[in-house]
Amino acid sequence: MVVYSSVICTKSGKILVSRQFVTISKLKIEEHISNFSKIMETKKDREHTHIEIENIRYLYIPLDEFYLVLITNKNSNIIQDIDILKFFQRIIIDKCPQGK
Repeated sequence: MVVYSSVICTKSGKILVSRQFVTISKLKIEEHISNFSKIMETKKDREHTHIEIENIRYLYIPLDEFYLVLITNKNSNIIQDIDILKFFQRIIIDKCPQGK
């Protein structure tokens, strides 16, 4: 399993928070998220919560006006990656409740 990064970004691709799990430059993460946001703009089928390009897989969960994105390689176990993404989602929901 190789998770490169987890990112919370706006729908337009602005990174709010990111955490890298391997040595990777900030520029490379910004490039990945830029590619992700461009793909999401053109994506018609929104039933799937993953996108694969070249050797990168983006797993994502929409959170209101944000995306929670997990960037992995395509050889990574997608079932484990989905579990990790859902775990991050639970943490965010628990620690950042909606205001009233």
